[in-house]
Amino acid sequence: MWNFFASSLNASTTSLLDNTRLIRSIRFPRAVLPAASVAANAVHLLLALLVAEAMLAAFGHPVTPALAALIPAVALLLVMTTGIALALSVWNVYLRDVSQAVEVLLLAWFYTSPVIYPLGAGMLPERAEAVIRWNPVSGALCVVHSVMYEGSWPPSWCWLSLSVWALLLFAGGLAAFKAAEPAVVKEL
Repeated sequence: MWNFFASSLNASTTSLLDNTRLIRSIRFPRAVLPAASVAANAVHLLLALLVAEAMLAAFGHPVTPALAALIPAVALLLVMTTGIALALSVWNVYLRDVSQAVEVLLLAWFYTSPVIYPLGAGMLPERAEAVIRWNPVSGALCVVHSVMYEGSWPPSWCWLSLSVWALLLFAGGLAAFKAAEPAVVKEL
């Protein structure tokens, strides 16, 4: 999940600049460019999830009905990632160092996300865990930990967090993109 998220944001941040000639020559919905970067990485995510689950099953981990929870979780993560990607792609047109900043921020974000450690396992102090739950990707990662490693349905806070962040970040990213789109074409 994290690789999908980070790869999508890295690729989509430069998607408008990388396609300057196309944007200048043809009129089309430009939001397709960052969204296509996210969609391309989603294919890799789905394949990785299939391989990971096959490996877990091969090593004796039970396949449970809770596995179905990955479908809406991936869809919500896709929505959230697309929203962030839309905003970053526009900002990178005006501030060309955004792509480098995104790489550094993603590294810091990785360590403040429950990628390696599950929340609720007592590995972190309660205050740190409470702060990490506010992390936009914590909900998606919580779903993966619950479903794939524990074989159980994810806690309700995971769904609430993932849903709220997905809607907020998509709406914000789309609004930022739509507001800046006419000026972006002139800037390119």
